[in-house]
Amino acid sequence: MKGLEKIPSEEDLLKAYSLLQFSKQEIPLHEISLWSQWCRFDARLAEILIQYFEKNWLEISPLDFNAELIKTPWPAVMGVLLDQMKFFIKFSKTELSLFKNWSKCVMTGIQNANHELFFIGTYGFASERMREDVVKSNKSFLNRGYFGTDLFFNKAKSNKKTLIPAKTRHYIINAFLKKHQRLTVAEYRGFFDGWVSMRQAQYDLSNHPRLKPRGNTRGRFFVRD
Repeated sequence: MKGLEKIPSEEDLLKAYSLLQFSKQEIPLHEISLWSQWCRFDARLAEILIQYFEKNWLEISPLDFNAELIKTPWPAVMGVLLDQMKFFIKFSKTELSLFKNWSKCVMTGIQNANHELFFIGTYGFASERMREDVVKSNKSFLNRGYFGTDLFFNKAKSNKKTLIPAKTRHYIINAFLKKHQRLTVAEYRGFFDGWVSMRQAQYDLSNHPRLKPRGNTRGRFFVRD
């Protein structure tokens, strides 16, 4: 796997934070492209980059940005950030259409990663967190060929989104039922840190062939048949 010439130091990251948040001058696209690569080492930088793009994307040439990203070792990383923006930023209908077209242009010709963990060196090999990133990956990562569970937004942004693929949700229910007989909607959503909507969670449990509902609507739970 090709990589960066230099892993960012704490000083490098702090400088990037500062420029993205406070610089009043235009930031060169080659710098922004490099910082997108650093996101694989630092989730906080991913959050700050998304905040920067939320304010400045209209001023960035998608063709020029694409040309810089193609030079990087992991250009698909930018696709993860852009997909999360589409999920969580409250664009108007017209803005969302423009942003999708802009994003598509930015990512033109960029191949997905080859099914690898998004973060590098942030937790131990074969750790529980590594396993969770593979098993519970959300769509923003999977769509770009990565495994990951992090969302670079405050969860208060929305609890009405379902970002976990149906195949993953079904796998988790079946794994749970091997050891347990009872499951609530809250427990089920908790497996994914809330990133399965309430409506979707209720639908998944109500329609699972091995689960039967018990109790009234507010106190309802599901038991293994």
